[in-house]
Amino acid sequence: MVRARPRTCARAGDALVATPRRHPRVVGHVIRAGAAPADRLLLAAVAERDAAAVRFVAAARGGVGGMIDDYLICIRPWGFRLEDVHGLVHLWHGMQDALVPVDQAMHVAATLPNVQAALHPDEGHFFYRRRLREILGPLAATLGRAGIRALGDPRSAW
Repeated sequence: MVRARPRTCARAGDALVATPRRHPRVVGHVIRAGAAPADRLLLAAVAERDAAAVRFVAAARGGVGGMIDDYLICIRPWGFRLEDVHGLVHLWHGMQDALVPVDQAMHVAATLPNVQAALHPDEGHFFYRRRLREILGPLAATLGRAGIRALGDPRSAW
């Protein structure tokens, strides 16, 4: 339905988001109920569940159109061929992710000519919360070697 009628889905989603805005704790319980086993463990902690709910409500503050666009990006042509991307790409994905298509991650990993893929069989959608340093470490090291200061650094050129 999202593929065929994205605007209709956005309007319906926007109407449904009114309830989570008023009751964000309910969102946390719904997120945990539909999560992969590894994510359910993480979301068992009230603080993590509340944080996930706050992030969802914030992401939907302007409507769910952005979430629909994310989905459509996954299923439509990107305007370039993955085979033509020659720079090193670090790809991370939890193979139990119920929200982002695993087959898409596997296709990207198999098609990129220079990929370092970390496909974790026992992880779900929220694994990045436990592995943030591991995921961002190579990027930070590369930026440091290039003499680029971190975003948010007041001395940064950005």
